[in-house]
Amino acid sequence: MDFVKYEQEGSIAYITFNRPEESNSLNEEMLKDLEQYLDEIRVRTDISIVVLQGEGEQAFCTGVDWGEEALYSDEQKRKFQNKIREVLLKVEELTQPTIAAINGAAFDEGFDLILACDFRFASRHAEIGFNQKNPGTIPYAGAVRRLPKLIGEGKALELILTTKILNAHDAYAYGLLTRVSPPEKLFERVKDFAEELSIFKADELRKIKAAVKNGGHPNLF
Repeated sequence: MDFVKYEQEGSIAYITFNRPEESNSLNEEMLKDLEQYLDEIRVRTDISIVVLQGEGEQAFCTGVDWGEEALYSDEQKRKFQNKIREVLLKVEELTQPTIAAINGAAFDEGFDLILACDFRFASRHAEIGFNQKNPGTIPYAGAVRRLPKLIGEGKALELILTTKILNAHDAYAYGLLTRVSPPEKLFERVKDFAEELSIFKADELRKIKAAVKNGGHPNLF
């Protein structure tokens, strides 16, 4: 079974997390497959937009697979967490614009993952936040850097300290989401938005994204 599926329609790449029976939680094999696709996409000049989505109707990604992680030694756990950081950084650093299609729960490292994307579209029944077993711990996968940049320090601290889970309406109000859609319309609207962006040449999109990410500095894109 492929834990990560890949499809391409025109210049749009679709990456799908394919462990719906495990709420699309992350394990080593899934991370390995995701990293491989990201490395391939990064150098592809024919891909202009990347969409990340979860299989099924219940979850985008609910973080690590707690059952598998519980079997790790401390050293294995450290290496696994380092790999998650590396892979999420690769999502963030893709030169193509990225869209997270959030069809359900996006918890913990799944929350980190949507923060690494440029756009976040969610269904009305989506839930987003840190659902950690140990409240008060510091998120290790990048949220402490990405979240304040997106919604401000005060709201970021609130979500991290309280492990508050937001519904789609509240997540939109916090500034976390780009759009909220009825569940049955989510992927249609994501596809429409991706196609709207793909009228630009891939190189043009890369340059615009680089300009925004680098603060418009002319020597950095």
